[in-house]
Amino acid sequence: MQIVAGERFTNLRAFADLLACGRIDVVQPEYIELEGVGRLVQSAAIAEAYQALIARTTPAQSAPAPP
Repeated sequence: MQIVAGERFTNLRAFADLLACGRIDVVQPEYIELEGVGRLVQSAAIAEAYQALIARTTPAQSAPAPP
């Protein structure tokens, strides 16, 4: 089972720290939380450096409301 994290991370260091110690397998960055697409791309580069996968996420602000 792969562990996914990052949807609420607000800084890039959090991705690097968890990947470095092997706690997660897939990063799931949220560009709104990271304050821009540029940081989203940077988080993908961090994932690539650790040979991790990256998964897309739906921004919390545009997610459908629960029933």
